[in-house]
Amino acid sequence: MDIYLDTCLWNALFEQSVDPGNLMAGLEARGSGLVLSDENVFELAKTFWESGPTGLQQGTALFSYLKGFTDASIRVTKDNMSMVAAEMTSIQLQIGIIHPYLTPDDYDTAKSTIEDHARGQLSERTREHVEWRIRSNESGRRGIAHYIDSAPVLQRALGSVSEEELPGWIRWVRSTTDGVNYLAWQIKHYFDDKPFEDIYEYAQLLQRSTANRVAMGLTARNFYFNWRYVHHDSIKKDLFFDSQHIVNANYCDVYATKEPKQARYAHLLLTPATRVCVYDPTQMPINQWLLSL
Repeated sequence: MDIYLDTCLWNALFEQSVDPGNLMAGLEARGSGLVLSDENVFELAKTFWESGPTGLQQGTALFSYLKGFTDASIRVTKDNMSMVAAEMTSIQLQIGIIHPYLTPDDYDTAKSTIEDHARGQLSERTREHVEWRIRSNESGRRGIAHYIDSAPVLQRALGSVSEEELPGWIRWVRSTTDGVNYLAWQIKHYFDDKPFEDIYEYAQLLQRSTANRVAMGLTARNFYFNWRYVHHDSIKKDLFFDSQHIVNANYCDVYATKEPKQARYAHLLLTPATRVCVYDPTQMPINQWLLSL
């Protein structure tokens, strides 16, 4: 059983001084394992720049701790668009197998980055990557707001969908032309040198099967954001980041967080193959909780 941890739980493991090797061994004895992601590494790396004068000290401590898990060969997911690329490869080769985890070479690169951070060695590229990710998410939030605000007919249509109707509506709309167009443009940003006609054909093929879990999750996320903006007048920054994790967890058995609010919408972005588990720190230490899943 693969267990994807939201970043707040990596912080909880660190704060509770859980031994990485012991936890990994205990989980392995139960047929389980933790999963780390690029999203986790990005959010933890923000500590270096967002924690004021103590940022370097805090960030170094966090990554020194995280290194204990990569030393124990924790699995690391590909980022969301790399997973979509893997889904496209599966279609192209007609193999029916999708590989959501990093290749050995990419794993070595990720491990090396974590080791550098643990030593407090931060490259200009790392800083630029963190800043780009933050700007990209802010741009995405503003883009959705502008798109909805300029489309009154769409606002009325979204406003007519109740929360009870939302799961069925998302399943329907993500399979429409609107769903295919959204996915095609996301792929075009990733494969900017490919003809749009070819990309659109792939998007159609991806949308025909729920086996392509991340393609479906990304599309569902977009329409959920549209709906949420109309019904709640905003898309909070944390929601934007949290939903990236949820989509990224689609090939894991468990998505684990300590934020109960995420459980209210996570099922919209996940297939039934991934269950959502919420950790309550008042009930037990996190290592015991993880071993109990």
